[in-house]
Amino acid sequence: MFVLLGVVAVLAPEAQAQQVAAFENRWKGAERLAVDSGSLVANSSGNTAWVLEPVDATYVRLRNLNTGLYLHNQEGLAVGPIQPGWWSAMWVLEPTSDGYVRILNRWTSTYLHNENGPLELGSAGEGWFSAMWSQQPVQTRMAFSRATSDIGSHLQSLLSNHTEYGISGGVSSTAATHIQGMAVVGKYWVLSHDNAGNRDGDLIIIDPATRERKKSHTIQFTGDDGYMAAAQGNGDYLAVGTGTNKSVRVFSVSSAATVTELTNLNLSDPLGGSRIENVAFAYHPVHQRHYLLLINGSTNKLYVSSGSALESSTWSVVSQRGSVPYGEAGISLLFDQSSGSFYVVSLGQNGTISDEENSFSVWTLSQADASSPTNMFTASAASPEHRKLTDGSGSFRWGGTAHVLANGNVQVIAAPRDFKLIGDSDFGVWTSRPTWASTAVVTTPTPNIPIIRVRVTSVKCVETTEWGEDEVYLVVDGSRYPSGNESYHDINDGESWSVGASATSTSGVTITLMEYDTTDDRDLIGTFSVPIQKIHGRYTETLRGDDGVYQVTYEVSGQ
Repeated sequence: MFVLLGVVAVLAPEAQAQQVAAFENRWKGAERLAVDSGSLVANSSGNTAWVLEPVDATYVRLRNLNTGLYLHNQEGLAVGPIQPGWWSAMWVLEPTSDGYVRILNRWTSTYLHNENGPLELGSAGEGWFSAMWSQQPVQTRMAFSRATSDIGSHLQSLLSNHTEYGISGGVSSTAATHIQGMAVVGKYWVLSHDNAGNRDGDLIIIDPATRERKKSHTIQFTGDDGYMAAAQGNGDYLAVGTGTNKSVRVFSVSSAATVTELTNLNLSDPLGGSRIENVAFAYHPVHQRHYLLLINGSTNKLYVSSGSALESSTWSVVSQRGSVPYGEAGISLLFDQSSGSFYVVSLGQNGTISDEENSFSVWTLSQADASSPTNMFTASAASPEHRKLTDGSGSFRWGGTAHVLANGNVQVIAAPRDFKLIGDSDFGVWTSRPTWASTAVVTTPTPNIPIIRVRVTSVKCVETTEWGEDEVYLVVDGSRYPSGNESYHDINDGESWSVGASATSTSGVTITLMEYDTTDDRDLIGTFSVPIQKIHGRYTETLRGDDGVYQVTYEVSGQ
């Protein structure tokens, strides 16, 4: 029973089916929701495929398939990295009676539309075609590896969050096998291991949702020296190092567990006579390129793809300063959105022993000049460099991997020590807890409560009925500007007053403009409220009172 509960907690985000869709506007059919050069646009030439990541039964996150950026309105409608608890990045896809959807933001309860030209969030009439979208399934190329933020904290928070996960029916093909590596590829866990005599190798494909071995795929080698050495997944792709065969081979794994080799990406003897012991493989969403890191002992070699489409790409070498340490159980590349660099997790490595159970080292690969995918990377140890997992039975004797879940958390998995032909084989699984601060102290995050911040930038006197200067003051959510019971600001026709008054609220902000009168101090010019649902941006409100006409300019943002 313990294992079953652990599986639900660990695997639920990945077990939910994820759709990929394009959203075409009903009013302007040539406009699709897209990302171009890192910005949200409405056209058909950008990256138009979106992954629907379920939050719960009601809400989804919309992640652009090619860039990995999320649609949100935390500080205005945009795409970019997000935090797991942001309501601004959660959406309801409301179906209409005639087959379209309206895209509603959870935080502001406003709809995505292009009624006024550009994409914006706001209230929308029931019949507005501009707020209706055709949700069209996308037959995409395979997905790439995910990125997340603050990976260092994720890796620290998962150390003691451990569960054992049993696979029924065993994981091995024959009694003479030896697990050499492990990868997460799409929805599957994949083990690479030898067959008898080291002539061929098998990819054992496991479906963690059903807790069963799905199938195996045999990789054939020439000669008797082609044992499997390591593997890492990159979305729906897999790179395998073939040990003394001295080569790297790349495969795609479909949702039906069909394995296809991408021979255009195969590397023969890339380390110049040395075998391949570690291979790491991941997508860089900023460069929109894939990186491949090979290790033998202290030797590192880094490659970058010529494009984002792996089926038509080739490799080129990228210079690297410093060396990531070898890991007995494998290495993993994880892209960190916070720093724009890769984290490298070297499993089974404690700094002095390269096959230390339950230990791993953490390094970074970063560019001083990130203007080009081919510019030099520097390897450096993270802080802390060495980390120890809580697991009494011991792991990383045979293989392991690290990857990013759909909800942005990081998961480390250790291949079974007890690989079997029959019976259960137990994987060790560690999953990070959500964290926002770069600290080793892990706390339960406070739920995100929507907050609106309103800043009044200026008050302009358009017209006054007074002779000479008018005396006015502003009240923003109960606070008077200028402060003091007898304070006011002198203003003439056409003049502007730079106010700088601000307030935050979880419900809304009320702004009132008054004329100062020595008799009763209560001559109202006008008042208005800014609701919590107001779209982030800059606005001007016109107030008309007995004493004149004024324009109040203000800015709306989040927390």
